[in-house]
Amino acid sequence: MKSTFQIRYKLSLGEAQDAGYEYITALNVNDALKKFALMNKINPKKFASVEDWTWEDGLWYGFFKSIKKVKEISCPHCNGTGIIHA
Repeated sequence: MKSTFQIRYKLSLGEAQDAGYEYITALNVNDALKKFALMNKINPKKFASVEDWTWEDGLWYGFFKSIKKVKEISCPHCNGTGIIHA
């Protein structure tokens, strides 16, 4: 059964920084990390651990922050047409 995972990361451009996240549906944490690595053209073999992952996103550089399993809940305010990740 697939679960939804939130992967948080930091983006940096010189001294400017921003935070971001992706929601990925996967079988487990390792599967989610593999999908995230593929999306961002990260070669995991180049890094000792996932905490060391870095990648380019245009002019920005991305840095892995964390991963956690989240639940998908239908939004009560829009009659279930939207999804809330909790």
